[in-house]
Formats: sequence, structure tokens, C-alpha cells
Amino acid sequence: MASLLLTLALMTLAVSVALPVGVALAALLCLAGSHRLARAVRRSAWAMLFVLVCLPLYLQASAWEAAAGKYGWIPLMQSGANRFWFRGLVAAGWVHGISGAAWIALITSWAVSRTPVSLLQQASLDASAAGRLWHVALPYARPAIAAAGLWVALLAATEMTVADLYGVRTLADEVYLKYAYEPEPLPIALAYATPWAIAGVFLWSLGRLMRRMSAAGMPGAGMSGAGGRRGGLERQTAFWNEGHTWDGAGGTERPALWATAACVLAAGLLVLLVCVPLVSLIMKAGLVVEAAGAEHAGPRYHWSWSQFGQTLNDSLRTFGPEFGWSVALAGGVAVVALALGAAAAAWAEGSPRRASWGAVAAVLLVLIPGPIVGMAVVHLFHNRGGVWDELYQRSLLPTVVALLPRAAPAAYLVMRAGYRLLGHSVHEAARIDGASRWQRWRWIEAPRLRPAMLVAGLVAGMVAAADVPPTLVVLPPGISTVGTRLFELLHSGVRYQAAGLTLCFCVLVAATSLLTWRLGTRLPRRGVG
Repeated sequence: MASLLLTLALMTLAVSVALPVGVALAALLCLAGSHRLARAVRRSAWAMLFVLVCLPLYLQASAWEAAAGKYGWIPLMQSGANRFWFRGLVAAGWVHGISGAAWIALITSWAVSRTPVSLLQQASLDASAAGRLWHVALPYARPAIAAAGLWVALLAATEMTVADLYGVRTLADEVYLKYAYEPEPLPIALAYATPWAIAGVFLWSLGRLMRRMSAAGMPGAGMSGAGGRRGGLERQTAFWNEGHTWDGAGGTERPALWATAACVLAAGLLVLLVCVPLVSLIMKAGLVVEAAGAEHAGPRYHWSWSQFGQTLNDSLRTFGPEFGWSVALAGGVAVVALALGAAAAAWAEGSPRRASWGAVAAVLLVLIPGPIVGMAVVHLFHNRGGVWDELYQRSLLPTVVALLPRAAPAAYLVMRAGYRLLGHSVHEAARIDGASRWQRWRWIEAPRLRPAMLVAGLVAGMVAAADVPPTLVVLPPGISTVGTRLFELLHSGVRYQAAGLTLCFCVLVAATSLLTWRLGTRLPRRGVG
């Protein structure tokens, strides 16, 4: 019962941090105007938020530990006995909340941009841009905001690396610590049932949003080719047309005062979400502590470029094998997950019922706590004798299987989005001409889905790299990934190596996520047929 209460408390705290920060950031980006500064802030914000949602939670926990943890640079610069406060439930809720704020900001921005133009145009007769946002767009996006908040709560309930780091014994963490090798029915059932019960409300909110969009004449969610992008621009203009004035002589656009203020406030929230943890890692990696002299009451601290370079060099040299195994494991999982996701997406295509069942199955698979997945894989391979023991002890196959419950649904959802972006005229013509299902896939769908397949593979690989809990109990001896190594370093109090390893892996994940973003923005143009 104590673990259940702690799980609910962590979920509540994470949502309490994420909702106001995420919705406020989305609203500020919407109200920032259409001038050059606003466009630059929005592009930067969307890129930063996308990278933030792609970063594994253990990397974000390491970054905030470098900032405000027991050995973080902020407490070290302070004096007094009560300088250390970032611990326990507060720290775990903060990390989940900051990560969740990125999810909520992206989902809210997307939902607000789907508001029907007719509603905004009618409201513009007697309401300002802020009034249209507050009274029309945000209420219209309420199901999406509710679904985003529930998603943040579900991630907090099923992810155990942050909870374990700060000693918050949630249901998922209790399964990892006590029942991974000696299963007991009640704790495992609670670890299953809690997120799945909330998932029902999440799916209901998502279905309500889809029905509302369909009733507004947007069956494709406003994402189908140039028409969808043009509709999004019209909806944005409905907010921004009062955010600037025009210079009659040169025709240049000048932002209004409130639009500039919205840009500044949005930039401030981005600094909190992204820049503070990033700068903290840099500060921690280059921080030098010197012993106190006779004239000083305590140790002296300063930052050094040479120390920063040495920390990064030592991390790359020391943890080179971990990077290699992480990339190899992510690549193997991506190939298998892509095959499964593409097959499932092709099966669901053309049938709303199959598509709905596929979406429900994907969500439920993602919400299985990682320690339970690892425990199931151990039960499948361990002590079976013969080739099963060889595979368990000397191969990555059990680890790949343990990572598929989250990587395969991610690939499936991306492939379903790719199918939605396809024009169906060529497909229907081929079907009328007598082409079989395999022929339509081989000669029509597969060539046009190649960008979606590449994005799905990259997404599945990033999900596999982020999913540490299942790998903690199934990795073969002598093999360690970046996630498992960082998990060990943070628990053992090794802070400088952890900061360097986190920085190096953050650069790799950020580059991969930005590449995925770039490829994803091209899908509508290539998918229109």
C-alpha cells in the first residue's frame, strides 16, 4: 500500500509541475506574434522541446543532479547546513515534471493549431488574440491537454530509474528491487493495474479529441500535405494578426509590446527546461575544487576549460565500449521493431477497427513497467537448458526481446502516421486493376513509405536507448550500455564521470533526434499522392 501511495504521489507531483509550465509555454509561443523574433523563438523552442522528449529520463536526472543534487554546483556554491534540498519525492517529481512539460507544450501547441479557423474568425469580432486563445483555442484543446497530463502521469508510474535514484519506492521500483527474481502476484498486479486503469482515461480523452477534430472537418488531423500546413498557418494568423503593426513607408513588421513580452517569457521557460540542466552539466564537468588555505574558511571552487576537456576525454576513453554496445543494441532493436511495426501498420491500414485495436495495444504495451518486462524475459530464457541458456548468457537476444514492448509500438505509431500521410488514389487504382495486397505493398506503398520507415527506425532506436529498466536484469555478463553504466555511477556518487558521460550521450541523442525531426518534417511533402 505504501508503494501505491508513493506512486500516486509521484504522478500527482509530476503533473502539477508539468501542466502549468507546459501549457504556459505553449500559450506564450502562440501569442508571440508573427514577426521575425517570434518565428525564431518558435523554431528554437520546438527543436529544443523535441530533443527534450527524446532524452532519456536518466540523462535528465543526471543533469539536474549536476545542478541541484547533493554534489551539484549550486549547493556547493552556497553556505549553511540546509543547502541540500533536491532529494526524495521532490527531486523525482521535479525531473518527471520538467520532462513532462516538454510533452505537454508540444501536444498543446499542436492541439491549439488544430482549432477550426471558423471559430477563431468568429471570436475575433469581439475578442483579442489572448481572449481567443483563452476562451476558444485552449478549451478546444482541453482533451489533448488532459491526454498529455495523463501521459506524464503514466510515465511517472512506469519508469523506475529516477524513482530508484532518489529512493522513492514506487510500484515499478519495488518490482525491480524485490520481485524481479522472486515474483509475487499482488505487487506485480498492482504495478500492471495502476497505469492501465489511467490508460483507459487517457485513451478516452484521445478518442474524444479525434472525434472533435473529425466533427470540425479535419479527419486527417490537419497533417495531410500542403493543405494541412496551410490550414495550420491560417489558424496561427488568426491569433497573430493583432500582434504587430505595419510601417506604412517600408512595410516592415514591428512586434507589439505584448508579443515581445511573450517571446521573452517563452525564452525564460526554455532556459529553465533546457539551458539550466545543460549548463549545469558543463559546470560540473569543468568544476575544480581546491583545498582551503589558511586565510579561507572553506574549499575554493572555480571552473576550468582544461578540466572540462579532460572530463570529456576521460569519459569517451573510459566508456567507449558502453557507447558501442548502446549503438549496436539500439540498431538491432530498431531493425526488429521496424519489421514488426511496419507489418502491424500494414495490417491495420484500411480498417478503422483494426487501427483502433492497434493503438490500444501499443499504449498498453508501452505502459508495462520495465522491471516486469525484464522479469518475463528472464523467466522465458533462464534455466531452460540447451540453446536457451546459451542465448541467455552469451547473446543480446534476450535484451532485444526485453526492449521490444516499447520500441515496436513506437515504430508502429510512426508507420501509422506515414500511412495517414499517403494519398490513396494510386493505391485504389492498383487495387481496381487487380493488384494483390503484396504487389500493392511491394510496388506502391513501400517506395513511398521509405522516409517513414527511416523515421520509425530512428525512433525505435532512441526508445531502446532510453529504456534502461528491462536491460538491468537481462544484459549478459561483461556487457554494459551507457544507460546501465550511468545508472550505476549516479548510485555510487561518481559525479564528474557521470557529468562527462551524460554530456557525450546527450550530444549523440540530440543529433539523432534533430535528424529524426528533419526527416519527419519532409513526410507530408513526400506522402502526398
